[in-house]
Amino acid sequence: MAGGVTVTLGGEDVSAVHSRVREISITRGRQDELDRTGTGTATVSLNYVEGSSISDFVGANGTIELANPVGSSGVIFEGIVDEVLYDLDDSQVVTRVDVVLVDALDFLASIEIAPGVNGILPLPSTVDDGNIFYEQEIPQDRINTAIAESGFEGVTEIFTGNVQIKDTVYAPRTNLLTVIHDAADAEFPGVANVFVQRDGTFTFHGRLARFNPGDAQYHITTYDAGDGAACLGNSGRAHIRRLRLGSSRKNIINAALATPEGILDADIENQIVTDSGSISTYGLRSWSAENLLTFYDDLNNLEANDATLQFAQYYVDNYATPQIRVEDLTFKSIRPGHENAGATWDVLCHADISDIIALQVTNPGIAVNAEYFIEGVRYSIRPLNGSYALVEMSLDLSPRAYWDFSF
Repeated sequence: MAGGVTVTLGGEDVSAVHSRVREISITRGRQDELDRTGTGTATVSLNYVEGSSISDFVGANGTIELANPVGSSGVIFEGIVDEVLYDLDDSQVVTRVDVVLVDALDFLASIEIAPGVNGILPLPSTVDDGNIFYEQEIPQDRINTAIAESGFEGVTEIFTGNVQIKDTVYAPRTNLLTVIHDAADAEFPGVANVFVQRDGTFTFHGRLARFNPGDAQYHITTYDAGDGAACLGNSGRAHIRRLRLGSSRKNIINAALATPEGILDADIENQIVTDSGSISTYGLRSWSAENLLTFYDDLNNLEANDATLQFAQYYVDNYATPQIRVEDLTFKSIRPGHENAGATWDVLCHADISDIIALQVTNPGIAVNAEYFIEGVRYSIRPLNGSYALVEMSLDLSPRAYWDFSF
């Protein structure tokens, strides 16, 4: 693993000569829990010199693995090559090449559903020709059907979800990823999540992965992290290198509306939840999720209106007052002999979306001892000649306090 990182493209180890890999940048996940998780991307910047073979890697599988000088290495990105860009140098002795990889979300986002190809066939007599129909089912079945229709052959981890999704008619040319996102939103908008793990596994987690992260089936890992004072004498805590905390009105929700598809107009006003005290203090801050495909909540035995009303209630109950949020949390490479090297490199090589950071910091005017879910991961990596790379890893987080009760 030359320079502390291995980049494999189309079966070729392009990092076998460390000088060929100049820099790697990776972006995965979402900025906060109310966003959709976007396509993960990785850009591998290469130096090609005389004697190097330039392969056209477009469409090839790609893997990026980070060496751990004090423990087990970890795959931090897996996907396919989306494009290769060549920047010709005036010297004519080197060519700068950027290889851009994307994860499985890009594969699914590029597909439009079509009549006669997707959904239940033949169409029920109640559905007009030219449309696509999916029957009532749980999110797991709807998502697995969509994945099978796509031809995706990668590894998946699709949990059941806790609701029944109503039968659904889609117009032709609807994006296949929309079908998957609609199924996730029916389970619990903003709480259920569709994402790709660092090893390329396409994943759907329902609400219980957040409300009960200790359940082993979700394989959610908690990493202890802290500032210099918190790390002193505690080798099991990862050493943070940059931290920005804050609270803001923009994260407040004190009026929420959630409705199922097909709700009667007269019933909509009953789906609104407000917090008058929060509105008086911070002004009206609203959130809505309308026309959800939720048909029945199997977990709480609720019909569609009540099932979606609980979503609105959840957001007002938990977001009506500001929380201390992490705006920026960064870890960096640390020398192997450092007291906190093992814990820090464990985070750099293995921490992933949906894992938990248990953060402890103390500074004048503020102290934090709380847990946060990882929503997004960003890397900047420069290989070295030695056994490890120069790594900067920044995390997007959300407070676990939002999910600290059983649902």
